[in-house]
Amino acid sequence: MGLNVTPYVFLINPSQNLLYVSRLLFERSAYMYT
Repeated sequence: MGLNVTPYVFLINPSQNLLYVSRLLFERSAYMYT
């Protein structure tokens, strides 16, 4: 369901989506280095 909603959110507010993606990448990298 989330996969279906994500594209619409990106089209509506791409800047916020970029922040969300960068946040996920940051959390993932932090989890790997921890």
